[in-house]
Amino acid sequence: MGGATPPPPAPPGGPLAPPPAYQAYAGPNDGNAGYSALAIASFVCSLTCCLGIPAVILGAIGIARTGPGKARGRWMAITGIVLGVLGTVLLVIGAIAVFAVSDRVVTPENARAGQCVQAKTTDNTVTMVDLGCSVDHNGQIFAVVTPTASDEAADRTQMQLCLTRIAGAFPGAEVRAVDGAPRLNLHGEEVEVAAASAHSALQAGSPVACWVEATDGVLDDDVVD
Repeated sequence: MGGATPPPPAPPGGPLAPPPAYQAYAGPNDGNAGYSALAIASFVCSLTCCLGIPAVILGAIGIARTGPGKARGRWMAITGIVLGVLGTVLLVIGAIAVFAVSDRVVTPENARAGQCVQAKTTDNTVTMVDLGCSVDHNGQIFAVVTPTASDEAADRTQMQLCLTRIAGAFPGAEVRAVDGAPRLNLHGEEVEVAAASAHSALQAGSPVACWVEATDGVLDDDVVD
């Protein structure tokens, strides 16, 4: 006997519900999220000299604007802060060191008799640093002479002016020439007389620093009374 086949019974609990829709995770590794411009700027500044402080400031803001659900690049912001702090500390230390050294540089204008110095001559240019007499040094200033107009008119040299002060600075010492350079023996130590000013030729009013320099590289005694 023919007839229609009845549909199968519905499963318990009613008809099947469609599967739920899931949202894509917008975390820090989300390929659709862009990098924070501030984080990038912090990282770049941290690699640039003298921009450590801006790197720290930009990095702090960059951290707040990166992370889950936000822009990417937090590692750059953190790196920018770390390198920025290190760079700033090194910059401050370097500035202090430069200031300390420059404050000890001796010139004919600020030289004074008795200063113990480390002198170095390169291509007729003299550099002197005041180290104090308690540490190793190779020279000591014994006079500072200010040339007069008559000294300049007589075409005197810096060395000639310094040699006129030898007798007063080192009573009884005898000057002798060795390889064309004036030398003395002070307290059993061989020293050479040296002179320098801010100009290659003697000029009235421009001080001339006069010092003795140990021939062996180390001046053992305080030879200027």
